[in-house]
Amino acid sequence: LENGELDKVLTALEGALDVQDLYPEKKIFHISEVLAFHKLVIHYFLEVDNFEAAKSRLQIMNKLAPEHPDTQDIGKTYINYLTQKSLDQIEEMRKGAIEVIANRKITRKQTKKAPSFENKEIKYLYQHGLRIDPLLLDKILKLPRKSLICDLENVLIDGIARYNYFSKIEDKGDYSEETFSFPIHALFLLAEVRSEQSLDLILEFCSQSEEFLEFWLDSHITESLPGIFYFIGANQLDRLKGFV
Repeated sequence: LENGELDKVLTALEGALDVQDLYPEKKIFHISEVLAFHKLVIHYFLEVDNFEAAKSRLQIMNKLAPEHPDTQDIGKTYINYLTQKSLDQIEEMRKGAIEVIANRKITRKQTKKAPSFENKEIKYLYQHGLRIDPLLLDKILKLPRKSLICDLENVLIDGIARYNYFSKIEDKGDYSEETFSFPIHALFLLAEVRSEQSLDLILEFCSQSEEFLEFWLDSHITESLPGIFYFIGANQLDRLKGFV
């Protein structure tokens, strides 16, 4: 697979894409054998861009042993695949004549007014860069789950609604990591609490213009989004497919 010799993969599997077909004389398989086989086949399907087949195998692995290292590992690979496909589309549109992504309009009405939050601790996200004190993050994560998620979602919405406001601040040369890191903080924390309900909002945030994404996320577009999508969207693969 690493060398792109896909035909040899099928040859090694003797053309079988089911473990029972590969070992017809064997009636009982250890769970690790089944998972390892499905993992290899998923790798193959991703290499040939067969999204549906890969998704089907991953769903089987998640039903059999969701916490098994092989399931976790290939799940991350699968989400990376989806994310990379989306990034490739953005890059293709950026280079081509159809600048759809670059010209997308911001989805929220622009304002200069900061939002209000249920939990005062959320203000830390507006005062610290990515080197924020872990004790502050721990304090935030211990907040009531419902209000925490609501506040974090409002932080993301704020990143959209006050994009023009913060862009003008940067244009004046007043940029500082401490005050411009709140959206990525919110994304990381929503992933940390596994807020699957926030996926639609996260996809909305990530569907803004290319300039918007570079402004708020920069290198985190490729470095962090795959992991965030994995923790929040692993059980909502159809939604991620729609995003791609």
